[in-house]
Amino acid sequence: MQERRKTFSEAINKIYEKDKSIAKPAYFFLKKIFNHILEEKESLTSQVDISAKELLENFRHLSLKEFGIMTYFVMQRWGIHSTEEIGKMIFFLIAENQISQSSSKKEDFKKGFCFQKEFIKPFLPKNENKQK
Repeated sequence: MQERRKTFSEAINKIYEKDKSIAKPAYFFLKKIFNHILEEKESLTSQVDISAKELLENFRHLSLKEFGIMTYFVMQRWGIHSTEEIGKMIFFLIAENQISQSSSKKEDFKKGFCFQKEFIKPFLPKNENKQK
């Protein structure tokens, strides 16, 4: 008999049992980003290959759209300090069969973008923005 596929919530609970460094809400936000990308690609399957670059760009854009000036602090609270942690989440989800293996490698998520530059700098007063 074939084993029932875990729900997304069950998979997140299992991941969290092994590694509590990233908060559960971060995974649900990442799922929202995946759904957004799939909708843009007009696909309802998870079989579309999403590159690390594409995922990170959507993560940056949708984080700013959803959290605005608080984006950096939300990410810090969730335990996401760099794009490398986003990659870590992706590979946990792959291991739990929640998303399909992509052509991206863990290294592709390193140094994707600087959180301070993307999530803080746009909100600094103009004169401080020029100095940094």
